[in-house]
Amino acid sequence: MPNLIDHTFFIGSINIANTNQQSVQGQLTALINKYEKELLTDLLGHLTYKDLSANAIPIERWDRLKAGVAEYEDAYGYKTSWMGLAPASKQSLIANYVYYWYQRTQATQTTGVGESITKAENAVRESPMVKMASAYNEMVKWIFELCRFMEAHPTDYPDFDKHCIKWQYFQTVNPYL
Repeated sequence: MPNLIDHTFFIGSINIANTNQQSVQGQLTALINKYEKELLTDLLGHLTYKDLSANAIPIERWDRLKAGVAEYEDAYGYKTSWMGLAPASKQSLIANYVYYWYQRTQATQTTGVGESITKAENAVRESPMVKMASAYNEMVKWIFELCRFMEAHPTDYPDFDKHCIKWQYFQTVNPYL
């Protein structure tokens, strides 16, 4: 399955500079390849992810999961909406997760003598932790919305079980610790 997101998702609060450059796109593509599959497998479970991945023909249930639903009734009878894994708005829990890992890998540079920080001229270096935590915490919120959507459609996603999600990985983080 091709990736659900690409370099165009890194806008707004998760902006990554120079995504039009091949080197940045290459770094992002490598991280998307790794972390999109990891995240979706951890959230959806192996069987649901396998079904989603194997689905070359658009099927409505997969389209709703990917693109979102303007309005649906949740398992408790409340009207709500699901933003989707890769909606047209380009706001995606996958992109937030990849952004977190991109920033984490860019925080230092590996050199022959160990890890170092580049010294910028005419700039003061600032920690990316506040923005990383904000993106990660927003992703955690959207994971709960994903669970709510999946639970409201048990016949569409019969293999989904929120109890199988590796919740220990998806806790909000405090940038000041």
